[in-house]
Amino acid sequence: MEDNSKIFAVVVTYYPDLSHLAVFIRELCAQFERVVIVDNGSPDTSLLCEVTVNSQVDLVLNKVNLGIGAAQNIGIENSLVKGVTHVIVFDQDSMVTPGFRKHLIEAEEALKQKGVGVAAVGPKLIDQATGNIIPFVTFVHGFKRRLSVTTPEQVVECFSLLSSGTLMSRESLETVGLMREDLFLEYVDVEWGARARLRGLKSYGVAAATLFHNLGDQRLKIGPIIVPLHSPLRHYYTMRNAVAMQKHPAFPLYWKFYDIVRTVRGFLLFACVNPPRLKQVKFMLLGLYHGVIGKSGPFPGK
Repeated sequence: MEDNSKIFAVVVTYYPDLSHLAVFIRELCAQFERVVIVDNGSPDTSLLCEVTVNSQVDLVLNKVNLGIGAAQNIGIENSLVKGVTHVIVFDQDSMVTPGFRKHLIEAEEALKQKGVGVAAVGPKLIDQATGNIIPFVTFVHGFKRRLSVTTPEQVVECFSLLSSGTLMSRESLETVGLMREDLFLEYVDVEWGARARLRGLKSYGVAAATLFHNLGDQRLKIGPIIVPLHSPLRHYYTMRNAVAMQKHPAFPLYWKFYDIVRTVRGFLLFACVNPPRLKQVKFMLLGLYHGVIGKSGPFPGK
C-alpha cells in the first residue's frame, strides 16, 4: 500500500533524559515528516536546544508547565496548520521500532475500507523495564477485558488508548476536538477516547506496531505484580480526575463502575506501599475533594 500521508510527531517533554531523547528524535525523524517537541517548563533548556537541533525538528518552549493536554494541543495545532494528514503524540520516555508508522497507517486504512469510524490507532506497548506487554483494554457487554495480543495480524477495538504512540487523523481531530487541558495530567487520553466514541469513532490497538514505554520511575514488586510508583502530586491528579470522569456524560455506567474499583484499589495500594505514605494520603484526599467540588487545572500553587 502506498503511503501518501503526511504525519508530524508531537513529543511532550518535562525534565527529559537528554541522551534518550536524542536517540528517540533520530528514530522519529526516520519515520515521520517532522517532529514537534513541546517542552513543558523544564528549567534549563540550553542542552535541550542542542539536542533538538535538526532541520526536521521544531522546538516549542513553554515558560511554565501547562499540563500534558495543553502541551499536546500546542503541538497538534502547530501540525494541523502545516497541512498534515495525521498527528501522532508521544511521551518523552518512549521508543519506536522499525516499521512502526507503516503498521499503524496500514491498520487505519484497512479499518476505513471496512467502513469503520476510526478515532485513533495505537501500538502494542512493551514496558521497557520489564519486557512485559501491556494489554489493550476493552469492554464486552459491559465487562472489562484485557486483551493480550498474540499475533501481529490482530487489530482490536479498545475503549481508549494510552496517549504515547496514538495516531490521529486530521478528520478525527476535527470531529472530536483537541485534548481537554483543564485535566492537566491523567485521564487526558481516556477522556478524548470517550468523547470520540460519542461521535461514533472508535480506537484500535494494532499488534504489529510496537512501542517501548517507561511506566514509572520506580517499581515495587508484590509477588508476580509489579507496581509503578509515582509522586504524591501525580496521585493528586489521578484521584481528582477520576472523580471528574464519574461526572462526565461521555462515560457509560459500566466504565464508571470499573474505574471506581480501580481508584479505590489504587488509593489503598499507594497509601500502604508508596513512600512518603502520609504525603501520598494527603495529596490523594485533596485530589478527591477537589474532584467533588469541580476544581481543575494545575495543582494549587503550581
